Amino acid sequence: MAECNRAVRETRFGRWFLGSSIWLQYVLAQAVAELDSLLGAGPRRFASVLDVGCGHGLAFRLLEQRFRPEVMLGVDVDPAMVERARRAAGGCACRVDASVGDVTGLELPDACLDMVFCHQTLHHVADQERALREIHRVLRPGGVLLLAESCRCFIRSLPVKLLFRHPMEVQKSAGECLELLRASGFEFEERNVSTPSPSWSRPDLGIREWLGRPAAADREPRLVHVAAIRPVLDRGRSAQEDRRPEEERKRVDAAVRGFDAGVRDVLVAPLAGEGDALRDEKVGADPSLGDEVDPIRLIP
Repeated sequence: MAECNRAVRETRFGRWFLGSSIWLQYVLAQAVAELDSLLGAGPRRFASVLDVGCGHGLAFRLLEQRFRPEVMLGVDVDPAMVERARRAAGGCACRVDASVGDVTGLELPDACLDMVFCHQTLHHVADQERALREIHRVLRPGGVLLLAESCRCFIRSLPVKLLFRHPMEVQKSAGECLELLRASGFEFEERNVSTPSPSWSRPDLGIREWLGRPAAADREPRLVHVAAIRPVLDRGRSAQEDRRPEEERKRVDAAVRGFDAGVRDVLVAPLAGEGDALRDEKVGADPSLGDEVDPIRLIP
């Protein structure tokens, strides 16, 4: 049952499926590869990465292999899934911290992350606007959001409605999802967006292709993938962030103190004096090019 501002709890089948090899191979791994390609050519590295809605933690190793973070965080509303994610974190070489958390109220300081990975999570959240504002808040200027979402036509298809649970009243088309991202302060270009149509997303689950027939054309996109940025010019806290209650700031500060020293140093040190230089080094911006740099294009 949905709680205010929280994700709708998944079905028992859904919780099993999200930890299966089918999910890992045919959904998660393909999405990570697709999102990586939307960043453009060339190797890249993000020092600090957050996986929101991390589930069983199956994305941890995929993200580590592609983006080589120093620190990776995972949050999920389901305590049982977080326990599994913590076990999955043992397979990573970098520091990984998985905790119970809500994407609409992340217990992280402002502008502390280089990249947020949000895979098939937003459509579970009742207050999507608030979730994206929180992601925007915790990203550094120039930081990247990799978003993979299912669209309304897919979420409302019969197999999905029977096997999974979602807040139906907030589901969006691909276009509406892109509009929401822009309204939340993110920027991206056409080259940073794709609308893939894997076999599992189609009404016939790919049976036509299995029979040697061409896949039926989609009437509207069933999935949308986006590599978006918090603009480099968006430096410092927004007026909205400055109005956050003092109690909330104290709660976030207390949560940060709970991280081990290695994680805390990566999250907090860039905010304490050497911010711009360290941010440029980690996110890939070139300080000599000034504020008009495109971080997605120049990530090394």
